[in-house]
Amino acid sequence: MKLYSVIILFLSIISFVNANADSAWVKLNTPYEIIYGGIYFFDENNGIVCGEGGIILKTSDGGNNWTRIITIIGDRLTAISFLNNQTGYICGSGGRILKTTDAGNSWVTQNTVSTLELKSIHAITERNVFACGDSGVVVRSIDGGDTWESNNAFNSYFLSTIKFINENTGYTAGLSGKMFRTLDAGENWEEVNSGTDKNIHSIFFLNQTTGYFVGLPGNIFKTTDSGISWNFQNSGVGNSLRSVYFPNANTGYIAGYMTFILKTTNSGINWKIQQIPYTDNLLTSIFFVNDTVGYACGYYGRILKTTTGGEMPDTSVIPVPPVIYNFNLAQNYPNPFNGFTKINYEVPVDDNYSLEIFDLSGRKIRSVINRFIQKGNYFINISSDNLASGVYFYRLRSEKYSQVKKFTLIK
Repeated sequence: MKLYSVIILFLSIISFVNANADSAWVKLNTPYEIIYGGIYFFDENNGIVCGEGGIILKTSDGGNNWTRIITIIGDRLTAISFLNNQTGYICGSGGRILKTTDAGNSWVTQNTVSTLELKSIHAITERNVFACGDSGVVVRSIDGGDTWESNNAFNSYFLSTIKFINENTGYTAGLSGKMFRTLDAGENWEEVNSGTDKNIHSIFFLNQTTGYFVGLPGNIFKTTDSGISWNFQNSGVGNSLRSVYFPNANTGYIAGYMTFILKTTNSGINWKIQQIPYTDNLLTSIFFVNDTVGYACGYYGRILKTTTGGEMPDTSVIPVPPVIYNFNLAQNYPNPFNGFTKINYEVPVDDNYSLEIFDLSGRKIRSVINRFIQKGNYFINISSDNLASGVYFYRLRSEKYSQVKKFTLIK
């Protein structure tokens, strides 16, 4: 039995290592293997995820550990929206909306007057909050969640996403590419042309003019005129894209029902695939704290994290700059000496070199070196054998270089 347990543990470790290999996205350990619907991080360490079973988890160490904040039996929580680091909302099944005013440490259920499942929520201001969901329901609060009103004007159009670009102008979209716009804070809605008849799952606006939406089958659309017109961008894939997020104007990420995450670094002109752990990933939400630190969540208890913008570190060989050598003849040591003395020298190029010793009259009395030497640092020991006490000169020379020093021998 012990051997069996050890084998299972070993295989689990190997599976975890292999799952995270060759990917800059790492799977975090979570206490529940459920469907996580929404994820939000205040900074690199503090974040919240919500999901199936009415579970809300919070981390304060970058996702290494998670604490259960609340469980609402039977509920499915689908999306998160924070107005600031204190005030946020979560929506879900049965028209459920929860509100926090203490950074997610406690949550209060709101009376939304709807029993339909809500798929998306957006906190626009301290007072204005919108959510949308099944059967085309849109719910609105204009007093910070104290009271809610429901608008079912969209009939049977299932709505998956809602996003406002300012207090008055907002968009909601969903099944069959249906998209609706309000210009008066939700008092009236009009249908607009999204450019597609396929399902739309997520809208994201960078600012009041530039936005994106994603959906089926691998569709990415972009607007630069506040949603008046939408232009197709080629993702190169045919998967169901579920969530889009841009941490800056150039860099964006898309997660969905696929074994990879899409990334652009040129405002969506091109998208490239980033491999992620496991081959059964069904991701529902993606969020970035900054340009490099991001999180994604989805089915089977999956929460993924990157600290490199999803990029693998460059493991190519970094060229080592060549060592530059100078021509240098050092003073011998010790000096004066009796017995032996050491001479260090440095040569800058491969060449023929000679090291010779002369007496005070200039007569050469010994040839120490006379050969081809490669560039580098060297030393040689000089013996006092056959030399009388006195002062001597020693010279290092090549065709281009020459340097002279003197030493004193005392016997």
